[in-house]
Amino acid sequence: IGSTHSISADSSSNEEGAKSFISLTTSLGMGEEGVSIFQIIPELNIGITKKISWQARIPFMNINGNLGDVSGIGDVVTGLSFIINKKATTSTVIYGGVKIPLSDANEKEKNRSLPMPYQVGIGTLDFIGGISHSYHHWQATLGYQHVLDNGNKNEFTRKLWANNKDAQTYFESNGLIRGNDASFKLEYNFKKSKVNIAAGV
Repeated sequence: IGSTHSISADSSSNEEGAKSFISLTTSLGMGEEGVSIFQIIPELNIGITKKISWQARIPFMNINGNLGDVSGIGDVVTGLSFIINKKATTSTVIYGGVKIPLSDANEKEKNRSLPMPYQVGIGTLDFIGGISHSYHHWQATLGYQHVLDNGNKNEFTRKLWANNKDAQTYFESNGLIRGNDASFKLEYNFKKSKVNIAAGV
């Protein structure tokens, strides 16, 4: 859920209130059937007041698997975070925003729809909300993502790839209706000088 990153970024980097900064995050993940997903995510954070800031994230995706390679811009996440409590050792931040689709999640290879792991976006317009609380080096974040409009037009079925043995092991997603999501993240931050390393679940 996009909110968890935006909340964490805001609460971990604001010592005296909302500030403006630009950050760049990279990640490498593994999807269904070993599909590799590499992301570069620039984020813009603009402090509006000492307690309110605006964030926008625009991920660039590169996806590789045994059915093809796909690259493109993923769904945009933008919203506002509010610092509702800020003390020397604790802080609480709430977040509200939207995830805006830039695609209908129906990328194709040789005119055949690819499974969802190959899609650069989900295709849904979502509301995102969450709350994060930090205490000393610990941070707990709760996020919720609610589908406002299901624009997912993925048409993948195994029949479309009947002559491809690899495609028969993927889940079909034709007519997929996305559900709502919730997430909980607990982190411990190891801070030393200007270096911050976080580990969590």
